[in-house]
Amino acid sequence: MMPEIPFEQFRVGSQFFMLTRRHALLGIRDCKLWQKFRLPCLKTESCYPEEHYFPTLLSMEDLKGCSHFMLTRVNWTGSTGGHSHTYRPTEVSPELIYKL
Repeated sequence: MMPEIPFEQFRVGSQFFMLTRRHALLGIRDCKLWQKFRLPCLKTESCYPEEHYFPTLLSMEDLKGCSHFMLTRVNWTGSTGGHSHTYRPTEVSPELIYKL
C-alpha cells in the first residue's frame, strides 16, 4: 500500500461500521486510496479490503473524528475462513446476552 498509505496509518476494521455524512462524502470523493485497496491481494484466502478501507481513510483524513473501538462483540472460537462463530438458536440464552 506504500507510499500512498504509510504503515502507521493503515487500520484493520470489520464488516460492521457506521459513517457520518461527512465521512461518507470523504469516501465518495476519494480517488487515491481506493485505487490501492482494489488491487489484487497477495493472499486471497485472507483478503478483506472493504473492511479496512474506511478505517484507513478516516485515520488519514479525520483521525480525531474516529472511534478506536467497535460496538460489536465477535466470537472467533472455531472460526474458519475469516468468519466468526454463528450462534445457533440453542446457544442463545439470557445468560449468553448477560455475558456479552
